Amino acid sequence: MVDVLLTLHLIAALAGVVAFWIAAASVKGGALHRSAGRSFRRAIYVAAVIGGLLAVIGLVSPSLIAPAGSSGETGASGRHLMFLLLYLLMVIVAPLQHGIRVVAAGAQPARVRSVPHLTINSLLVLLAFVLFPAGIVWRGGPFLLVTPAGFAIGLRNMVYANRQHAAPVEWEREHLTSMITAGVAVHTALFALTAMRLPQLAAGGAISLLPWLGPAAVGLPIIFRLRRTRPVEYRSSTIDH
Repeated sequence: MVDVLLTLHLIAALAGVVAFWIAAASVKGGALHRSAGRSFRRAIYVAAVIGGLLAVIGLVSPSLIAPAGSSGETGASGRHLMFLLLYLLMVIVAPLQHGIRVVAAGAQPARVRSVPHLTINSLLVLLAFVLFPAGIVWRGGPFLLVTPAGFAIGLRNMVYANRQHAAPVEWEREHLTSMITAGVAVHTALFALTAMRLPQLAAGGAISLLPWLGPAAVGLPIIFRLRRTRPVEYRSSTIDH
């Protein structure tokens, strides 16, 4: 059962990655962009649900989720990894859900608010205060990278949802920022979990952090540039995702 779930999780994640790049390369607001955006959303939601189920299984029995041939990801260390993966799933879903609602809300950011939106972003902020010090105690470098990102994402999403008005350029930029953030998080998860099954990258040390840092090193400069310049105009003022 675990092998089947892992396979389905990987298929959904890869489908999401393909859809992400199609949306990124297409004309913003066009039919292809909207279609790819919907596919990205659906694929990542499926991957997140399956990934969450696998993480829960791993909390109960870490050896079932441990990479093949690995004896180091069992017991307490395996459960630590499952906590990290659950948080990482939230880091992926939160900007994705936020970016979709930003488009639907348009000039009225308050419409972004919802119980799911408040719940997931509040959890990102609150759990960061738990998992960051836990990562220090557990000597888990990825915790120290992922939890600040989750804190920043959750906080800025809630701040935007409390705005009274957003010009088209503002909500367009917010949408693109959130979707790129989700894309960075998806690539990080994919590369990091793949690397855990490669002995040369799973052994620890600075090189083991490369999969966690690589996507952010590419995505963050794009986001910073996007925030400083006017994004490409959308074809319409409302986009159905």
